[in-house]
Amino acid sequence: MDNNIRIRWSGGERSYSPGTVVRFGREPSNEIALVNTNVSRHHAQLEYIATGWVIHDTGSAQGVWLNGSRISSVPISGVCSVSMGQPPNGEMLEFTVAGNDNTRIGVESQGTELPGSPPYPSPPTSGVAGFESAGTVVVGASPDRPGGRLREGALAGATVVTGNALNLECAGVSYSFQPGQIATIGRDESSDVMSTNPTVSRHHARVRHDGTGWLLEDGGSSSGTFVDGRRISQLRLAGSVAAWLGSEETGERIVMVTSGTHVVPKGSRPGQAPQKKGPILVVALIAVIALIAAGAAIYVTQFAGPDNDELARGTVLITTVAIVTVDGLEVPIKGQGSGTIVDAAKGLILTNAHVANPDVEGLDPVTTEDGTVVPNPQQIVISVTPGLDKSAEPKYLAEVKAVDGYLDLAVLKITKTIGGQFIEDGDLDELTSIDLADSDTSSTGDRISVFGFPTAAEASTVTLSSGVIGGPVGDNDLKTNRAFLNIDARISPGNSGGLAANDDGELIGVPTIIRGGEVGSMRPVNFALPLMKAARAGETYKTPYG
Repeated sequence: MDNNIRIRWSGGERSYSPGTVVRFGREPSNEIALVNTNVSRHHAQLEYIATGWVIHDTGSAQGVWLNGSRISSVPISGVCSVSMGQPPNGEMLEFTVAGNDNTRIGVESQGTELPGSPPYPSPPTSGVAGFESAGTVVVGASPDRPGGRLREGALAGATVVTGNALNLECAGVSYSFQPGQIATIGRDESSDVMSTNPTVSRHHARVRHDGTGWLLEDGGSSSGTFVDGRRISQLRLAGSVAAWLGSEETGERIVMVTSGTHVVPKGSRPGQAPQKKGPILVVALIAVIALIAAGAAIYVTQFAGPDNDELARGTVLITTVAIVTVDGLEVPIKGQGSGTIVDAAKGLILTNAHVANPDVEGLDPVTTEDGTVVPNPQQIVISVTPGLDKSAEPKYLAEVKAVDGYLDLAVLKITKTIGGQFIEDGDLDELTSIDLADSDTSSTGDRISVFGFPTAAEASTVTLSSGVIGGPVGDNDLKTNRAFLNIDARISPGNSGGLAANDDGELIGVPTIIRGGEVGSMRPVNFALPLMKAARAGETYKTPYG
């Protein structure tokens, strides 16, 4: 029937006729229930009106996105891809209206006024043709692609994926990923691609785009990742590649399809895992596993104090947030830093002033290459960490409530969801606060663990580095010999404002500067206490150092 609409997503494919209202969200009661954690419980709604199909955002936290622009409502015609949740971490769905399979949503459908509906914002025309790179179009593939299962036994050697997308099949389920996404593969429920095969490690492997192309990387699995009969630690993907997570006899087979042509190395066996190895390799493997286990034991011992195993469970890690700011320049500059939740109930986050409020008295001005002073950000986005090895998800917007440029410290308050809804009591129940240490009691040689989002790591998950306190640094203006504490834990841009914890899992300092490009320094947390007190009370903070 004309005007039927077909919807494809990572979990399957369905078709609907005019007169049907299709709801999307995480709640099982939705017609299409999505498991992506970036999707709201009641995210969006699709309906057919006099002029055709229309999709509406129903008050989601992370929005509905088309061609890189957030929309409240938009007409659907031809073929188009819409992300539920902010790209690249949202759930991508492909819509195809019957009778228009070869027509991409175009300029003629942009900005259309529909009866009884709000005006529809016009997606940027520069991205319309860019649907070919959205990762949902497979040229020359069988009719059950994309969004459905790959053909039985497919290496799909002749299949060409347009653009920079990666299509992946595991355990009969198909997935599509875009550059900027890092997809984890493993047995753990948090994995982006999950396998129930017991041979597969909890965090077995991952795929990511490094700006040049897609990479398959083993995540330190015990049973290994194999391509063309060889065990790999990293492989650049091209064309159609079959890999085994574990051995051919007991492992999980995955198929990845991206642009280019896969070249099988000489002497290897395409699409198969290696044959069983002899006793020498088995002994070596046992030795390696023993070393890994020993290293893990040392890590946990250093990471958690003898009377406190909360660090090992990730309690400290989930108090670390990523902060992205957008300034008010004509060509906006995005900044990245880290922060720590110091009061979950009130939504208070401790960070550096230069991350959230660079144009404040006491700080040296931050300038662009042409000398323009970078203004304070117009928007501060807070991404929350769900757990160990899980990507931080943009959830909230925040405002500066207390700032001291002389200390380079600021306290932010979460005020809205990323969708613009105001925060009410109980809305921040998912957040966890960190306990504070008395930084005056810290000494040279004390162990610390630094958590944050350094840009050099190119990761959406929290990065951990460990070290010791190297010694105090004085400041005549602050009239103290302990204005900073030098640390040998590695920090880099993006760590600013993050979390330095002691062995008891308490916040001891805020990583702030790198001296001489080599030595990291943190501001002791006791300096932040007056700012936190003012922010909690809703009072104006005034620096005593100006």
